[in-house]
Amino acid sequence: MTLSHEQKTHFQHIVDTAPTAIQPLATALFKYMDNRDDDIERLIATQHYQTLQELFNGPFFDVLTLFSSQERANTIKTLALRFDTTMFQTGILRRSFRSAQPVQDHLFQCLQLIEEMLTFEEISLQELLTKHQQYEHGTYPNYHAYVLKKDKIKVIDFTVFEQLLAEELSLQNTLIEEAVESILFDEHRSSFFGYPLIRGIFKSTNTRMHEALGKLLVAAARQEGLRQAIVENIDHGNLEAQLKMMKLIQEHKLTRFSSVIRAIDTWMGLGYNSFDNQKITEEVLSLAIQAIEEDSFTEELLQSERTIDIFVALWAISTKDYTKLDAVLPELLKRDKHIQLTALAFLKNLSKIPFTAPYVKELILTTKDIELFAFAWGNFIYANHYINSEYAQDNDWDKTLQSFMQENVQLQGIEYPFFEQIEWAKSEISKEGLTITGKPLPFVFVHLLLEDLVSIQIILAHHVQDEALFQRIIAQADSYSPTSRIGLLNIYCLHPTTQGQREFLFSSLRDRSSINRSIALKKIHELTPTTDEILKIEDLLANKSGALRKEAISLLKVQPQDSVLQSAERLIKDRKQLKRLGGLELLLEASKKSAIANEQIIALCALLPKVTKNEQVLLDQLVTQDVPEYNEHNGYGLYTPHPPVQYDSITSGAINMNAGEPWQQLVPLYVQSPTPLEKFFQYDVTKLLHKLEQLIHILDENADYEYETYQWNDTTITTTLDQRYSLIATKTTNQHQANLDVHPIPEKIVQWIQTSMFSCEDLAYFNFYNDLYEYPTAQDLTEEAHTLIAPFFHYEEIKKNIAKFNALKHKYTLEQIFAVLMQDNKHIEEESVLHKEAITLLEQHSPAFNSFEQAVGIMLQLLQQLSAEQWQINIRDNSYYYYRATLTIIDLDVIQLFVDRCLADYSTYC
Repeated sequence: MTLSHEQKTHFQHIVDTAPTAIQPLATALFKYMDNRDDDIERLIATQHYQTLQELFNGPFFDVLTLFSSQERANTIKTLALRFDTTMFQTGILRRSFRSAQPVQDHLFQCLQLIEEMLTFEEISLQELLTKHQQYEHGTYPNYHAYVLKKDKIKVIDFTVFEQLLAEELSLQNTLIEEAVESILFDEHRSSFFGYPLIRGIFKSTNTRMHEALGKLLVAAARQEGLRQAIVENIDHGNLEAQLKMMKLIQEHKLTRFSSVIRAIDTWMGLGYNSFDNQKITEEVLSLAIQAIEEDSFTEELLQSERTIDIFVALWAISTKDYTKLDAVLPELLKRDKHIQLTALAFLKNLSKIPFTAPYVKELILTTKDIELFAFAWGNFIYANHYINSEYAQDNDWDKTLQSFMQENVQLQGIEYPFFEQIEWAKSEISKEGLTITGKPLPFVFVHLLLEDLVSIQIILAHHVQDEALFQRIIAQADSYSPTSRIGLLNIYCLHPTTQGQREFLFSSLRDRSSINRSIALKKIHELTPTTDEILKIEDLLANKSGALRKEAISLLKVQPQDSVLQSAERLIKDRKQLKRLGGLELLLEASKKSAIANEQIIALCALLPKVTKNEQVLLDQLVTQDVPEYNEHNGYGLYTPHPPVQYDSITSGAINMNAGEPWQQLVPLYVQSPTPLEKFFQYDVTKLLHKLEQLIHILDENADYEYETYQWNDTTITTTLDQRYSLIATKTTNQHQANLDVHPIPEKIVQWIQTSMFSCEDLAYFNFYNDLYEYPTAQDLTEEAHTLIAPFFHYEEIKKNIAKFNALKHKYTLEQIFAVLMQDNKHIEEESVLHKEAITLLEQHSPAFNSFEQAVGIMLQLLQQLSAEQWQINIRDNSYYYYRATLTIIDLDVIQLFVDRCLADYSTYC
């Protein structure tokens, strides 16, 4: 997060007045909270704390007290210490691994908790739970917090809530237990129930609450959504809770449900839906349970020749403490190949190269088996893809690469042998790389990229500053991808002073990639080209690319005048027309910079073998005085900058092309009293919200409707309406232009349209408010822009309405339903009876409404009432995001929506 101005001022004052002994730590924490600076992690790492208790008993606790109070610091400490027993990975690729190095592995989670608790005072946990009907899961920007239903005000962050709940349940607080049970077994299941509550229970040591969740899981029956919510969060708890739930799944044979299989796959790193065979899943689960409970059984599995036994054993060890792998990895990596591959495939799940690299170092340096090398690679080094970025040219590469080598200590001292081993690996794979699937286990996927190998070679060559290594890389550069050659331009040509560097830089002007040629040209701008290098620049003018030609001419025209004329002569005499045009363009640009006698120009132009039409245009400009300045507004003399408006598509027979501006002729037809904008704001948004609440109620009633749908890879998955609104796989194989009939509950949606009188007009207004940002751009407008738009747009009213639409339950599902309804009728199949009935009803309920004409009327009103100069004013004082430009009124979000509607064909559903 970024601190507010008030928070910055507050914390900066604390840092400035902090005791000298803890000031560096206080400064680092402040910088972390403000811009995610990682100095705090480095400072803590230097202290070599072994436990979180040690960390929070030292100077760090004094900093927390300084930033808050003794009481608050103690609360933070208590909640942070709870991370000790939970997994350290997060996200969809997490595994249920735990660590005996909590300071190293849980510091990120601790810092997130600290930042939240130092910058926000949460509501009382007891009040939140006992009055849970008043709260719900938030949406942007509070999507990771509980908020008040009415005002959408944040009351507590999910992470803080989970830790607080775990602490109170572990203390067996009776009031909290009763409140949680009432939520769990609420017949109507309020919107408060969800992942944070489930995670908080699993993180606690309260076995009675674990059993309560277990009962709820078993009783879920056909409630796939409820079952999925529980099993997806089992791994967030402590080991005791996870083991209890695994046994429950085994006892009740819950592996027959797809959500349970996916959860097990996630915990163990088995791949998404890796086991379609329920018996195999049950076997893996049974092995895992026994391995966690019995260390002797884990030892037995480690001696097995079966790959799945090895994988489960390694998982069981890591689920308790991954650092204990150090006792078994050396032996496993010396066994037969299938065991080596299994161990390496498992280690990839750790995503901890500092831990895994020492174990695979010898293997990756000595093996001549490309499969073993590929499996080991992902456990030994993270390739630096950033060096291959066209946007990284101005990076401080000397410092960045030095840091890269310092962080990857495994590379130090092996630069040359590792370079040679990579050279061998490159000869073993194709240009597309090496892909290994289904080996040694069906869910394993390994992909070794040639680009990654080249990137590390470039970094190694730079680190040892060995020109010979660079030349070996360059010798094969033509066979590399363009991005790898960008890496050479960024790193090898970082300071192009040697002959080899300049040769590669200028040879890159002939690169097949226009991006690479542009990068080379930018670097050449900083050099003084030799005669031979000038010839290479001239060769660029054989390309059609306007950007390249412009860069080449900009380089050539800075030469002394005699050299410019020599370049122009060579180009004009060339047999290629594009180069001859380049010579004329160079003469034209040079004549603007300094006076060139007409006789010289005429003499050079006479060298043209024959004059083409395009060359004649440039010749006329060269010999004509007062040549106009071509720019974007006049299309550079080559094209019409703004295409003519096709007024025929707006109205028929109302435009006289010889009677003034066509749009002005349309104003009387569209801008009357009340004006289009006045009519727009007369619409009753409250009635629309009431209709939407009726549809939301229908979605709630059918939340557990279960069906099969398609995933991104065309395979099917079982889901519920509460989780996803998508086409039903059993009804269609066509995933494009799928109609209402092949989606869930079409009859009930049509019935809702009919009874609620939902119309095309309602749909257009839903899209209007839904498509706007939560905070309209008016919040950062200039004062001049505010004054200009005030008579037209009721921004305060718009902002209130946007907040209401953003707060709608099932908002994304509503968007999906309406997206289906808005399809062009031409793409809807004949048998789509319900879909066509829905479209007919939408049109019948607002027969006089036309969204396209509404937008045209509003734009005509704005064109009539705003002068041309007013359309040009900047609406922002500062640059917008990463664009270094202000925006004009046409870019205002509200106006942009009407512009987009004018350019779209809305007649298909309005």
